[in-house]
Amino acid sequence: MARKSCLVKEVEMATIRSNNYLSLTTTEKDVDRCAKAIREYGLLTPLVIRPSINGGHVVISGECELKALREIGIKKVEAVVVDCNDNAEANKLSLLLSSLRREPSPISEGLMLKNLLQTENYTQADIAYLVGKSVSWVSKRISLIERLDDSVLKLVAAKKLCCHTAQEIARLPQNMQYQFAIRVITNNIPKSAVERLVVSYNNNTTTKSIKETIADNPKDALELINELDIKMKKIPENRNKERTAEDKMYSALRLLFKVISEVELILTEVEPQKSQALANYIAKASHVSLRFHRMIAAFQKGLFNNDNFSPGKSN
Repeated sequence: MARKSCLVKEVEMATIRSNNYLSLTTTEKDVDRCAKAIREYGLLTPLVIRPSINGGHVVISGECELKALREIGIKKVEAVVVDCNDNAEANKLSLLLSSLRREPSPISEGLMLKNLLQTENYTQADIAYLVGKSVSWVSKRISLIERLDDSVLKLVAAKKLCCHTAQEIARLPQNMQYQFAIRVITNNIPKSAVERLVVSYNNNTTTKSIKETIADNPKDALELINELDIKMKKIPENRNKERTAEDKMYSALRLLFKVISEVELILTEVEPQKSQALANYIAKASHVSLRFHRMIAAFQKGLFNNDNFSPGKSN
């Protein structure tokens, strides 16, 4: 096949047409961010265009940049013009150029995000807007760098461990992360199951023996957790039977475990600088949790009674 020639030349913006295929995945938000970058740094990635049989040119790569340039009001632009008149050949080249635009690795992203937060006057929300991601995404990428053990980072860099799974593992104590990660890889445990194991491990109500099983043999621990959930979800055969205090307590504890797990997940997404608004609620939750812990301790020792712990009492 003959080699296609290309050259860089200044082209009138009015002669360049959009690519209908590429336009399908270009959003207004993408264009807005691209325009902001062009205003601040100039056009860093040149348009790649080809001659059209109907005259003018068609974009092969850089649809978002083209729309941003039009939004800014640019009249002329330097573009790479490829000698390619065949539609099939142009589509193949467009796919090739898209595949060559490789994104940085999750670790590289985490390092750059952390550096931006440390050296520039940016918040996580600012950076999230800049890169077109959620604040949660930014927070999780940074957690890879700040909370993940170096040996586990190497597994992510070598693409042996999915970054999304690694983000869950980052919530475990560092001294157990590598061993846990190796077992996750060996047993092909999916990210959703890893998330469940991590939540269970960090749950204060989880027994020491189950935590040890999670650390040493996550596959067996997952089966154990599933069995416990099945037992807790069993419905009494006689629905009309009056519920005993034990039944009510059983249901209430199930709800408590679910709420605690949900709060743990949400806390990972709360921005530290915005957590002050929750200070009163967190303080109250801490007080209630401490009181509940004392009630359970007294109950286990046989010292619990309504005089010492009645609903609403502080002490």
